[in-house]
Amino acid sequence: SGLWEFACVLDFFSRFSQQLQFEAKKVEFDASDLERAIESEPGSADFNLLARIHVQLLLGLHPRSRDPPSTENWLQYLMKKAIKRWHEIGVGPNPFALEQVDPAGEANADEADVTDAQGVALRPRSPFNEQNYFTISPGDRLSLLRFLCELRAEHSDIRNRIEKAHTNTRKTAKKDLLSAKLHDHVTDPDPEQEFVDDFRREMAGRD
Repeated sequence: SGLWEFACVLDFFSRFSQQLQFEAKKVEFDASDLERAIESEPGSADFNLLARIHVQLLLGLHPRSRDPPSTENWLQYLMKKAIKRWHEIGVGPNPFALEQVDPAGEANADEADVTDAQGVALRPRSPFNEQNYFTISPGDRLSLLRFLCELRAEHSDIRNRIEKAHTNTRKTAKKDLLSAKLHDHVTDPDPEQEFVDDFRREMAGRD
């Protein structure tokens, strides 16, 4: 599944770079840079790029946090998102293996890091620290990155842009239909407007 997930992530970053504020925050990279970052070791420049990419995604999910996502705490934010939402939109097993906290065990009451969507107290099977992320495969890192893109796409700035494209598409289709009925010339759309087809990529090659 790695190839399609990598393509999805790249397309999302390219299409919504303005909303993700990559340029404004000087988070610059291409496909090769991203591939190296996903496979990188902690402490390297490539891993720092990976952290900064995650931070930009997470900032859009926590715009008013008192302790906003940063290169120091992004892994904690990532884990909590995966615990709460992976079952909804994640592909494959959750890279953060979890177990329920025994509600009858008072000694365990403080060990719950988060609760899932049903309110069940959960914790990582191993105490979570940065080493957990460092040891998962590049494929799992990629899956977590795509998972964050899915979450980010739900927020209003991106959702409104897509909905506006749908509106523009419907309005243009109606105008073209009316012009055809009146045997009038179909006018070219405003080049500044976006349409649904602008969010689709042409397939390369042939089946």
